[in-house]
Amino acid sequence: MDAVALGGGEVALELYDVLRGLDRAGWRDDVSTAFRDRLGQIQQRVTHIVNASAATKSALRERLNEVGRTIRESAPAEHSAPREAWLAFRARVIPAYEALAQGLRAQAVDVPSLRPKNWTRSAFHVLSGLTVLLLVEEVLSLRGIIIAPAIFAGTFWFLEVLRRVSPRANDGLMWIFRPIAHPHERHRVNSSTWYATALLTISFIQEQMVCAVAVAVLALADPMAALIGRRFGKLRIAQGRSLEGTLAFFVTGVLAAVVTLLVWHSATPMLAVIGVAVAASAVAAVVELFSKLDDNFTVPVAAAAGAWVAALALGAI
Repeated sequence: MDAVALGGGEVALELYDVLRGLDRAGWRDDVSTAFRDRLGQIQQRVTHIVNASAATKSALRERLNEVGRTIRESAPAEHSAPREAWLAFRARVIPAYEALAQGLRAQAVDVPSLRPKNWTRSAFHVLSGLTVLLLVEEVLSLRGIIIAPAIFAGTFWFLEVLRRVSPRANDGLMWIFRPIAHPHERHRVNSSTWYATALLTISFIQEQMVCAVAVAVLALADPMAALIGRRFGKLRIAQGRSLEGTLAFFVTGVLAAVVTLLVWHSATPMLAVIGVAVAASAVAAVVELFSKLDDNFTVPVAAAAGAWVAALALGAI
């Protein structure tokens, strides 16, 4: 691993921590100075790495240089800038950070992606999940449960290939979906593609109850975990996720699964209802906590696996 990749990884992790701090609730005006000091240190580190590697005209070096330039040009001028100024700064820096992160991953340097708070995206996540739940329970046959996600997954993967070979197509799709897209999705497979792939995967179980429980857990538990984790998360467990967010995920997932089973599968014994709900939510919560894959794929697949095993063990299917 060269010096640019090694130093760039350290810079990226420090900048990631700063940008995450700017997204948290509970802002106080006196933290402005602390952010400014940390950004100054990051700029100094970037300058040192860029100057030390002047003979190396690599794309990664240019991306690192762009991060330093964006910080320098976008940082609020006021000594004690208001929160709005720092949030605007954050929005301008995130694309440069994600471009650097993508370049580092190509050099086998693992750095996290940022997931800015986006109420529109959260609302879309819940509404689309509930819509899929209604389709599974009220509209689609077992055959349709396979065909529908197969069509969507095929379409989305075609678009993924298209935007990899055509920067113009990538720009256009990111513009169309800008209200709900995360910045890192410009460089990586987007969450909708992973969601459609997960739906196709769990559809082969051919158990309506299992599919419905998995969809319900993703639709409600995932955004609740993000909400509670951002607002109240203090104890970090793994990959930046908090104990508070994970507990919120588990409790919400259990409730979502129980309601789904009581509404559409009322003949299921209560012991089986509770067992399936707890198993689905617990397995999904653990996988969500440790997996590095997209939650929109891992959560429904894990929830379906937990629900299926529990349902078999308890004689519910």
